[in-house]
Amino acid sequence: TFFTNLHTVILTVPPDTLPSYFRYLSNSYPEISIITEKPALPSLSDLPPSFLPHLMYTRRSNIAVLENWILKPSYVKFRSTVFSSIMTHGTPISYTLTLSQERSSSSWRSSPSSPLRDVGVHVVRMLRDLFGEFAAFPTSSSSATSSSTSLNATSTHSLYPTLQGSISLLFTPDLPPSSQCANLTINFSSPATLTYNIASDGWITGGVSATLNEALRFVKNVPSKKGVTSSKMSFEEGLRDVAVLDVLLSNPPPTPPPLLPSAVL
Repeated sequence: TFFTNLHTVILTVPPDTLPSYFRYLSNSYPEISIITEKPALPSLSDLPPSFLPHLMYTRRSNIAVLENWILKPSYVKFRSTVFSSIMTHGTPISYTLTLSQERSSSSWRSSPSSPLRDVGVHVVRMLRDLFGEFAAFPTSSSSATSSSTSLNATSTHSLYPTLQGSISLLFTPDLPPSSQCANLTINFSSPATLTYNIASDGWITGGVSATLNEALRFVKNVPSKKGVTSSKMSFEEGLRDVAVLDVLLSNPPPTPPPLLPSAVL
């Protein structure tokens, strides 16, 4: 009765507790739209079995996942520059993503492994958006201890087979601001390099209103100004990010990395 006459519920809860809330709402109130923070789920293993028919046959469109990184104003501008550079210089030959941040002890990222799940899905989505789906991870290693949390991997993409990627994520307690960074550098065969400061317009403020509006348009099936309903916030796209991260955090990762189990696709 609490949810009577509600159209949309926004879940802003720690990722580890999300499956229980998600399972309750999706099973008990299937008519209510759900907007969740990323990650869509901590892992694909947390996907409720009862939800598979929705994904297989109805492509349930009343669940959205907030993805603010790819709608950050600075990223939208950078993305346009990347594709303009591709037209000018050709296919990029390599990229390096380096992120070093403090691991908070008082938030939902307090457990050693949480930052990789919480931030990792944003990283995966940004790289998928720029370079297409991941084809393989030739090397990958991750660790989560009381002193540090890290992920290091090399990657290739199906859209640009010759592109070589390098991903490095590091989270440590009490990391001084001078040691914190978040940069994506893209190299082209001609003397051209693009660098994007991921946090240049803020981690939280950048893209938040655009993200929420996009999610609301998606669950309400309201077309954008271009006349289409964006799938960037869809639950399926959120699960694809989670699936790639599941692969990255398995040692060693399988090749090629599956986007989703075949039953879901």
